Amino acid sequence: AYANRIFDISVDDDGLLWIATSIGIQLFDPVSKKYIPISIDRNQIAESEYELEKILTFRGSYILVKTNTNRLIMYRVYPNFRLERTNLNLNTQCHSLWKDMSGNIWLGTDQGCFVLNDQESLLQLSIPEAIEKQDGKSIYFSFVDSEQCLWIATRRHLYIHSKFRLPVGGEKRKAIYELSAMQIVPIDFSKGNIVSDH
Repeated sequence: AYANRIFDISVDDDGLLWIATSIGIQLFDPVSKKYIPISIDRNQIAESEYELEKILTFRGSYILVKTNTNRLIMYRVYPNFRLERTNLNLNTQCHSLWKDMSGNIWLGTDQGCFVLNDQESLLQLSIPEAIEKQDGKSIYFSFVDSEQCLWIATRRHLYIHSKFRLPVGGEKRKAIYELSAMQIVPIDFSKGNIVSDH
């Protein structure tokens, strides 16, 4: 019963369920209630990459997975559900992976925070040098709330950027965005409460 454990599920634009399991990616059609065969070149998968913790669909033709060893892998989905590995040009350990309401993919890594946007561009969010000196580069989680505040968790602290905005439309884009207005959010660890006026 425990040979194939499910860790995460992502729904694509067609309503199909992409499932991250202990033995790799599986695809399920909830309408027909059947699993759909997928094909991945096994030469592209190392033994340590089979057990997956997180899976996300992206732009209808990509799948991103985070392994239990914090590796990030991206696949392109071709007709007949053939998956081919693509290069993200990001050699990091991935701590977190989530998709916002606009479809951007957020990556918390040991090299900072990255965003894969709708133009398939990888943007890096650079935290202030003072925070990096105190906490290191690793970002364990990031989140944009309904007030467009960016929350970032390092190993030791929680920070907020209250006026965060990714470039949209025809705005000029760059590879690295400086997050200069980060503020620390006090946490009462004895009660597990976040103490914030934001």
